[in-house]
Amino acid sequence: METSTVSPVSLEAGLLALSQGQHSQAVGILEAFCHDCAVNDQLTSRDYLRAQMHLIEIYDQNGQSERALSLCHHLTNCSNAQVQIWAMQRLKSITQATTAAAKTPAPFAGFAVLSKLAQRFRFA
Repeated sequence: METSTVSPVSLEAGLLALSQGQHSQAVGILEAFCHDCAVNDQLTSRDYLRAQMHLIEIYDQNGQSERALSLCHHLTNCSNAQVQIWAMQRLKSITQATTAAAKTPAPFAGFAVLSKLAQRFRFA
């Protein structure tokens, strides 16, 4: 049985904030929790891994795919096989979504520009 020197209270507070839709507050709490885990050499604890997984989801949902991908890469090297598999799956799906979004053309703003130019150069 692993003993934890990091309080799970902050993890639970982060998850509570997340469940209440307070994403920025949840991120702050979860990031602080992960930092405390790192300082206390608890990077393999179940709670640390849960916090990392929730941060990946929040980052991905908030359009911070680079941060999500970075954490996914980190978790693919985890000693927990289930977490590794989850991280590889999320890495693949975030990468595919990011690639698809990059290939989607931006809305064409040229019509508004052309309309303004046409108004400017109308002959009376």
